[in-house]
Amino acid sequence: IIILVVLFMLSLLIGRYDLSLKDIFNILIGQNATDIQKGVFLNIRLPRTIFVLIAGCALSLSGIIYQAIFRNPLASGDILGVSSGAAVGAIIGILFFNSSPWAIQILAFVFGIIVVLIAICLTKFMKGSKLYNLVISGIILGALCNGVIMYLKYIADPQRQLASIDYWLMGSFHSVVWLDVISMCCIVIPALVILLILHKQISILTLSDDEATSLGVNVKYMRFFIIILSTLIICCIVSIVGIISWIGLIVPHLARVFFKGSFKQTLIYSILMGGIILLAADLVCKSISQTEVPISVLTSVLGALALIVFMIKRRG
Repeated sequence: IIILVVLFMLSLLIGRYDLSLKDIFNILIGQNATDIQKGVFLNIRLPRTIFVLIAGCALSLSGIIYQAIFRNPLASGDILGVSSGAAVGAIIGILFFNSSPWAIQILAFVFGIIVVLIAICLTKFMKGSKLYNLVISGIILGALCNGVIMYLKYIADPQRQLASIDYWLMGSFHSVVWLDVISMCCIVIPALVILLILHKQISILTLSDDEATSLGVNVKYMRFFIIILSTLIICCIVSIVGIISWIGLIVPHLARVFFKGSFKQTLIYSILMGGIILLAADLVCKSISQTEVPISVLTSVLGALALIVFMIKRRG
């Protein structure tokens, strides 16, 4: 928690226009602060930092829930094609709606949800384990979406649209405003609270279906409900800032490595570590060079390195 608070404060202080603790204090009490300082802090730095914190916590929670529900340590938001579906919607918004922020966000959100619903419907026509079939359906739909993405990039105007598409796919928090924070919180915060309340049921779903049923859990409907809530969280965040890679996959593993405990404790540690890691990554991205580095560039590198270390350590 101390690390989280320190990183939160550093994120408020560091950027292209540096602020001091004294400047922030003056802004909060309304004394001796310039209009530029007020604008940077209240309209740029504060909403961005709050969004990054909540996004890191939410993506990590979704990741650990996906891994628990699918009983797969490599499960993440991409396993059902959520990110790929959202990317298709966002690219359609860029190509056919003049890069309207509202069109991009709404279409990304809707397409992400649609892909998951299609994956769930496909399992009804497949024989065998529903859980296994759901994973396979997600992989298939993710591949189809990636094909659509490549075609849409192929027909995009290389002068006006292609750069916007690539930048969105790499993710960035640079354009976050208060309206984005509010719209995210309206979906993400209630979903987070519900998922935390249901931690016992989620823990039971890590058992076999017969064991979970014997413990009084309606496996079919509870799993569907939890998957939809987790997907809503990912779609909401991705639709606003683009794809944020690896956070949902790596953070739960780090929480298990550093903090041994019950599922509930691991859940809480994952939430805190997700906020810490994404705040730290965003801090590096906006201060490492003159131009801001997209967030997924850094999280992909760090995530891949962390996964390599984890797999080597696990094998040993």
